[in-house]
Amino acid sequence: MSEQDLGPSLLQAGTAERPGPLDGRDPTAQVLRRDRRRIRLLGGAILLLWLLGACGIVFVLYELSVYMPEYMAFSQEKAGTTSMERRQSITESYLAGFQIGFVVICCSAAVLALAALGTFLLVLDTRRATLRQINASLVLISERLERLQDLREQGRRGQATPRDSHANQWRET
Repeated sequence: MSEQDLGPSLLQAGTAERPGPLDGRDPTAQVLRRDRRRIRLLGGAILLLWLLGACGIVFVLYELSVYMPEYMAFSQEKAGTTSMERRQSITESYLAGFQIGFVVICCSAAVLALAALGTFLLVLDTRRATLRQINASLVLISERLERLQDLREQGRRGQATPRDSHANQWRET
């Protein structure tokens, strides 16, 4: 049997064996669906983590770009132009803002580290799911080849199906 004949023969044996889509009770189909669902969920969660971490850093950079020029202008102002209480209040509010910014940056770095770890786990999980899909396909091909071999053996014994006898007629001519 040549490779050109193998493909159509496998398809014929497969359609005779399983006419419909994968059955919901098939454990292999359930595992593959579970893998797809888990990968989608993990991918969405990781995307959310990446976006959350990036938004935290962008937020702090925005706040710095808005308030830093104002603070620099205030710090270079002459001492006698603003009262001491007002000066203390402004300094404390800017210091509190910088502390909040520092906390947001640290949290964003932690979220980005979690996103990086999640990306690594997603790659591993995707690899495992791909190997399971390949395994399932190989099992299906093996079953089809066994079915094809059974059909050929039946044809040799004289119990040929119409397709097998038709195929043998073409080879004899």
